[in-house]
Amino acid sequence: VEVKANQQTQLLDLKLVPLRQVAAASRFTESIEDAPSSVTVIDRQEIRAFGYPTLWEALRGIRGVSLSNDRTYASATIRGLGEPNDYGNRMLVLSDGAVLNDNLLNSSYIGTDNRSDLDDIDRIEVVRGPGSLLYGAGAMSGVVNMVPRAKDEPSSVHGGVGTYDNSIVHGRVGFHYNFTPKVGVWASLSATRSDGIDVEVQPRDPANAPPVIANQVDFQRGYGTAGRFWAGPLTVQWYYNQRRNHVPIGAYGTIFNDARTFLSDERFLGEVRFEPQITQTLQLALRVH
Repeated sequence: VEVKANQQTQLLDLKLVPLRQVAAASRFTESIEDAPSSVTVIDRQEIRAFGYPTLWEALRGIRGVSLSNDRTYASATIRGLGEPNDYGNRMLVLSDGAVLNDNLLNSSYIGTDNRSDLDDIDRIEVVRGPGSLLYGAGAMSGVVNMVPRAKDEPSSVHGGVGTYDNSIVHGRVGFHYNFTPKVGVWASLSATRSDGIDVEVQPRDPANAPPVIANQVDFQRGYGTAGRFWAGPLTVQWYYNQRRNHVPIGAYGTIFNDARTFLSDERFLGEVRFEPQITQTLQLALRVH
């Protein structure tokens, strides 16, 4: 908009265009129109409007993504590159560019074993197609990158509670505080809880056996925390999540409907970044995580 002295400026042709950016396609932030991949961005407005509690729920309506849940772990495949019970090991899940897949089976975690709540996520970037050139062999079908809450938000305190799926209750509390325009911090605590449901299961052997009931399926207790501190080009951020989930369906050869069968998942990520702008076109990017 050009403003001239002693003249009235007309804003009749002014258009507001939403800022649509993605970082996972090329490992640096760029316009989604310039990204060299098929990309879908789930922005913060959509996450809050629909109240997505987990990454699994957020991926439900994404083109090219199929979901499965065997009552032990929820998983996803992109463009059909995957199969049930492979634990999503052909899809790479990132937290602001840092890999969250495990080191054993390259499993991706997208349920409450990943996060209890998504309110700290500013946007979710879904890149369809192989990303092995940038991320290695684990990114065969695609990449999902969770970008955390931005630094330029006003100081505030927030909280919320909700329910979904089989009477799963989740809640969160957090804050964002700016010490100066270039120094600030945000942090949050979240938790999830469910007493489970009863599910009818058809035994495989013998073939004509009557259905049996598995009690307290999806019984779980979980909690987590996330946060970020920044001072100019220095950024320190963390993420922690723990979930304990009852699995009475006889998974992994366990006894069917045994109340002692639980899965425990615990994840932690810590990262320090130093990214000074040296010149107008040159920036240093150092990350330790």
